[in-house]
Amino acid sequence: MTMPSAAIKGFWWRPGEPEKRWFGVLEQTGSEIHLTCHSDTGPIPLVDVNAGNTVHGRDEKGRPVTLLVVSQSGHSQSGGMETVVLNSGYVLIGIHAPDRQSLKAKAVNVRIQQLYGWLGLTGFSRRLNTAPAGKVTISYELQSQQSFLIGSSGEKVCFGLDTNQVMQFQSQKIDEEATVTFESDVGFDFQQVFALTTAMRTLLHFAILKPVYAVSMGFRNVTVSGNNDAPDTGSVEVWSKSFREPMTELPVESLWVFRYDDFAASFGDFFGRWLMYRDKQEEALDCYTTTIYSSLTSQTKNLCLTQALDAYHGVLCQSHGQPGFKKKVEDLCELSKSALTGLVEDITSFARQVRDTRDYLTHHNPEDLAKRDVATGSTALIRLNEKLSILFQSLVLTDIGVPSDRMIRLRRRIATDIVEY
Repeated sequence: MTMPSAAIKGFWWRPGEPEKRWFGVLEQTGSEIHLTCHSDTGPIPLVDVNAGNTVHGRDEKGRPVTLLVVSQSGHSQSGGMETVVLNSGYVLIGIHAPDRQSLKAKAVNVRIQQLYGWLGLTGFSRRLNTAPAGKVTISYELQSQQSFLIGSSGEKVCFGLDTNQVMQFQSQKIDEEATVTFESDVGFDFQQVFALTTAMRTLLHFAILKPVYAVSMGFRNVTVSGNNDAPDTGSVEVWSKSFREPMTELPVESLWVFRYDDFAASFGDFFGRWLMYRDKQEEALDCYTTTIYSSLTSQTKNLCLTQALDAYHGVLCQSHGQPGFKKKVEDLCELSKSALTGLVEDITSFARQVRDTRDYLTHHNPEDLAKRDVATGSTALIRLNEKLSILFQSLVLTDIGVPSDRMIRLRRRIATDIVEY
């Protein structure tokens, strides 16, 4: 599930200092973006020692390219040749920008993993082929974009299909991929772009309960403050170290906890509420998603999940800083009784074990192992974490309006077998 590979040859320089240009190749491989440059030795380095640099360049087609959040990872000098290797957080192809803060885009087009299956939009006819024997008919109709206002802010979220048609002498092919576009007359800054993308990825995660990454991104109608040479229209392709290969589950309703169709009638209002919810429960959601996107030990995962539940309760009941974590867990279990049926037989005992296990993992007092109900051993801790995950997931899903009868689908992520090494 790595990022697609790509390479750009070009000349590169420090912003505002084009008198020393370096020839180099920008490569996107795995989860890394690195630039290897060569030049004759001189007094002007390509980047400063500190991280967070910006580098400008032009590719073989003459297009402007900007590297953002650049740091040097290697340097060598031999005779009259100097070589530097740089790592970059983001690449903008089609514009020169001095930094992330200076850029605004009125439209942001994003491809995200799992979006295609979740949306269920297609131009293909799914009806059975009734053509005569020996004849194959593929029916395809281009689909119009579905657009929704996000609350009363004037911003829009739009869903559509990118369709690629290939007609060759020996073959004909049609591919489609789902995209989401965010539009604003005012424009989105860099931080807002990735906040919206993260919000959409998180929503899709709760729909499929798997890690979800962005695949590609493009800006349209771009402006750059302080750069009179930058276009105010046109498109900009974006590379990021966080992008991954496309993938999706089938658009089959039973595979998903919820799908676009469940909220399509008023999706703009739904997504606007989700954005506000994401801000409101930011700490809890961030603690939870750490367990999804990071490889953690069972002990660390337990601490993240209990912190997520504590933060969630703090927002829900204004209980930040208040003692009594066991009572907080009991409160949340009562709210999610239907999701925990058959998994948690006694809420009081479960809440006590959650509290005692968290306290032991926090303070590591050996006496707690004998005196308190601590989940010991990797199997017991994994099983406890599974229940905590389902508890948190069901709370979020209920808050955003997913029907309670869907909560049984959360149990698909429970491990069938656990092998200890």
